[in-house]
Formats: sequence, C-alpha cells, structure tokens
Amino acid sequence: MVLGDLATAQLMLATVHARLETLLAHWPALLTCEFLRSKRIAFRLGTGGDVLVFEANATMVVNPPDADERWAYRRPAVNKIINAVNAMIIRAAAPAARRKAG
Repeated sequence: MVLGDLATAQLMLATVHARLETLLAHWPALLTCEFLRSKRIAFRLGTGGDVLVFEANATMVVNPPDADERWAYRRPAVNKIINAVNAMIIRAAAPAARRKAG
C-alpha cells in the first residue's frame, strides 16, 4: 500500500468513526423516530431533540355516517366512540378547570 492510499484509508476510517459516534449519540431518538414511523404517526423532531406529534393516525377519525339507512348499523358504534372521546376530553379538562376556578 502506498502512502497516499494509507492516508485515504485513515481519513475514511476517521469519517466512519465520527459518523458512528454521531449515530450512537442519537440512537434513542432514532429508535423513537422508527417506532413512530412504523405506527404511521406524523411527527417532527425539534432542534433540541423533542418530538412534536401532529397526528396519531389518520384512520382514527370517526365521522358520523350519512342519514342513509344503509349506514344504520354503524350509528350505535359511532355514537359510542364519540361519547367516549367526549368523556375523555371532559375528564382531561376537569383538573385544569378546577385549578382555574379555585
């Protein structure tokens, strides 16, 4: 191996080493990103490494069915979902409302 090839190989190894160090330093964030992507969760990473979730899954949207009778079988389940979500929101908002009133 000639001297130029040795210098090139050392530079390449130093570059690979630096990239591996960067990868390992960010490994938890990378795993988080891959998990979120695998679950089809829309998100972005902030400059400080924080995760901002935009939407958990577009298929989580539950729209009330049209008035057409062919959708009658869906109405009870959709109403149950909507009532559960409303109750969850009210429960989550109650502590803040109590703090504000108190």
